[in-house]
Amino acid sequence: DFRICLGECGLEDMGCTGDLFTWRRGDTRERLDRAVCNVEWATKFPRAAIIHEEHVHSDHRPLVLDTEYYDGNIFSRPRG
Repeated sequence: DFRICLGECGLEDMGCTGDLFTWRRGDTRERLDRAVCNVEWATKFPRAAIIHEEHVHSDHRPLVLDTEYYDGNIFSRPRG
């Protein structure tokens, strides 16, 4: 249902760099947190990336949006 809702709203998961999982409890790890954008936003910020930082004081990883992450010479962004 979540993916259908994103599609109907014209949004796409931005992917990530770093560990794929954003939440942990014991041995259980999941990707609960994510960033989404529409085509217009992705066109305005073609070098943007979502970085999953390390756990600090929480069971969730902080997500950092860096709009200048990728070098301007890279033609396609890797997906996390």
